[in-house]
Amino acid sequence: LEGTGGVIYAGTGGTGGTGGYYSGYSWKPYVSKTPNARTTVRFHCLVDPRATREGDAVFMVGNPEAFGADEGGVPMFQDEMDARVWHAEVALPFTLLDSCQLGMFRFRYRIQCADGTVIPEGQLDRNETRLLPHFYHAFRSNYQNSRFRGWTTPSGKDVLQAYARHEIAAYERRAAAAPSDKELRRACTDLLSRFTYVAKSIVGSNRTHLEDVANDIVADAEAAGELVPKPLFCALLGMFGHFGRTTSERIYTGVYGGLYGTSGAKSSYRTAPKPTLWCHHLLKIDVPDWFREGPKALLGNKYSFALSGLCEAIDRLSEHGSMAWIRLWPLVKQTKASPKIKTPKDEVQQYEELLPYILSCVAEQDAETERQRREEAEAAALEAAAVEQSVTDAVAHSA
Repeated sequence: LEGTGGVIYAGTGGTGGTGGYYSGYSWKPYVSKTPNARTTVRFHCLVDPRATREGDAVFMVGNPEAFGADEGGVPMFQDEMDARVWHAEVALPFTLLDSCQLGMFRFRYRIQCADGTVIPEGQLDRNETRLLPHFYHAFRSNYQNSRFRGWTTPSGKDVLQAYARHEIAAYERRAAAAPSDKELRRACTDLLSRFTYVAKSIVGSNRTHLEDVANDIVADAEAAGELVPKPLFCALLGMFGHFGRTTSERIYTGVYGGLYGTSGAKSSYRTAPKPTLWCHHLLKIDVPDWFREGPKALLGNKYSFALSGLCEAIDRLSEHGSMAWIRLWPLVKQTKASPKIKTPKDEVQQYEELLPYILSCVAEQDAETERQRREEAEAAALEAAAVEQSVTDAVAHSA
């Protein structure tokens, strides 16, 4: 069925021009109520390397004139550090406050092959109902093309983890070149904002998928004998906090076929899962340093997400019988966070009164552990030197 600026294929959702019919009903692009509205949006597309050949390029084509439907679409540029990711910036005639349940604009990605053929992604056109500064997508398989046989579209988990690692790597490069603390804080805030857009763009993203990425980062840092840098760790806490807290999630149990919200359904709150590697790594942070400059100083008005991540870790530790969270209590008191501690209140008050003594004991234990580690390292070095000297003497004697 022909529209006013292109062709819309009923049932398959082809890319059209500025209007027309879509799957049997009339549809026109959303028109912003703000005169001369214009917002630059950055699109990111994750393309499996198996789907492209040398000389291929990725384009975007859609119904707004900004997508260049009459000129072959908007070309995307391959990321310099990650060949799987393609980017494009498009100035759309909307504002960030605009939204439409029927869709504001429709588009799809396609591969422009070196021989001139075009391979559009499968399924229907993408139909965005609100505008974000960044959109993150994955190229969908097209089973009508032989190139995609035996190939499946990456799952939401794979896409979320790929983009999370991509943005964290970009942040680390930016942080390494940051000329000032102000620029470092801006990079940290931008990382958390980017992840918010990643989570909103990807269907099925959840906290568990992100934990795999965070635990890998923590494992690499601990293998090197280091701590995760404080700005990055604050951003990771904010990423966890974006999904909320497990203990605030409701679960429903139907009774006699009852549905949610009826008298036949019972609800309860989820139990915090077992703490994973990132929760235990949080206990190793320099609490006085975080007390002086914590999430609020690094994340600005987004620090509440990091507080939710902090509470998530404390909830898990408390739920599974650990009192190690008491090390983080100064941050809880300073930020006025409200973790759901399973320990009785009188016991918490008792620990709070003894907190200075507990922290001093912990500091002494840490110092003793560090002293033992240094002694073991020195003993190992002396032993290695003795072995090397004995080998040298043996070689000299044989000569």
